[in-house]
Amino acid sequence: MKVCTDACLFGAWSANKFLSYRPNAKNILDIGTGTGLLTLMLAQKIDANFFAVEMDQPSSSQALQNFKASPWRDKILLQTINILNLESEIKFECIICNPPFYENDLASPHQNKNAAMHSSELNFSQLLNAMHKHLEVHGVASVLVPFAREAHFEARVLQSGFYLSEKMQVRQTPQHPFFRSMYLLSLTRLKDVKSAMEIKSTANDYSIEFRALLKNYYLAF
Repeated sequence: MKVCTDACLFGAWSANKFLSYRPNAKNILDIGTGTGLLTLMLAQKIDANFFAVEMDQPSSSQALQNFKASPWRDKILLQTINILNLESEIKFECIICNPPFYENDLASPHQNKNAAMHSSELNFSQLLNAMHKHLEVHGVASVLVPFAREAHFEARVLQSGFYLSEKMQVRQTPQHPFFRSMYLLSLTRLKDVKSAMEIKSTANDYSIEFRALLKNYYLAF
């Protein structure tokens, strides 16, 4: 599983939102951690305990290797499990998820990539219900969604009892169409903020907004 730019942007954006809404969070859940990227990005900025779940064994093994090599290894607990089967007495103040993107689309011949990229194993309704189950009543949850599936996702959000507190639409440059949407959800009404940003201001230069978010993560910045 490769690290991609939109996932890095999502991790940095989520870290800022979690610090803004729940600055004293003690327990944070990462659903479908993959290589562990999002957990590690959050741990770099937030002093909390992290619980990462990943159902794919090879990905979980890679995440464990990355966690053990990090300065935050003592703050991270990893479990190889489907989130639908997770039982926890802890209610999390913050939950993050970069979920499977595609539903009923052409699948890869590689089963582990199918599980990571296609929602045959975890659709939006199941994900949101799991988040609702594990989120503390005043907590917040962040989700990364393809722009093309905004309407479908937002309908499921409202059905599941969440509020759409913030939405950030993302495109590569001002000349490109939007391709990702980052959401902040809550169980209580907070804000209703909609915004947009470009990863690059031109084809060869990262935007001011992107640089500000990623400056603590990208060595080039």
